[in-house]
Amino acid sequence: APGPAPTSQTQPFSNCGKFSASNLAKPSAFCDLVVSFSISPLYNEAMRIEKPEAKLKRGWTTGACATAATKAAYTALLTGGFPDPVSITLPKGEQPAFPLALAELKNGVARVGIIKDAGDDPDVTHGCMVVVTLQLGGQGVSFKAGPGVGTVTKPGLPIGVGEPAINPVPRQMMMAEIAQLGGGDVEI
Repeated sequence: APGPAPTSQTQPFSNCGKFSASNLAKPSAFCDLVVSFSISPLYNEAMRIEKPEAKLKRGWTTGACATAATKAAYTALLTGGFPDPVSITLPKGEQPAFPLALAELKNGVARVGIIKDAGDDPDVTHGCMVVVTLQLGGQGVSFKAGPGVGTVTKPGLPIGVGEPAINPVPRQMMMAEIAQLGGGDVEI
């Protein structure tokens, strides 16, 4: 049977900072000088936070907020009115409702904003307004990157180069909500 794992694999940076001529001659993926200085501030025992004993407050993903905004915007284009709050169906069948923070409809363009509540998840986008601008046209459902949405620049992701960096599941959720409202050609 194999012996115990090397210390460097069980305790982050346990061998880093111990410099000698032999260490310099044997580079290590775990203790490379550049890596240790760039990663070590991200993790140390003093910074470790244990999961609280109380139940964590539930939050929503950016994709769920964008899906809810998409549904509200498409509904407004079809009916002239915004559902507020707007409910969506999540992949596991849950149906949360999201209040609208922004609702604009003019010249065939609907804009909806939802304030993201990440719950107890330390998400950098917690409290941000996720805004969807939707208009009829194009072929099928197409996505366009707005402010704050990146564009894929290199191959390797499940989304093609040049496409907005919107993950596959939120894309599917948005398309499903549009299909449920009757489908159509829209640009999100």
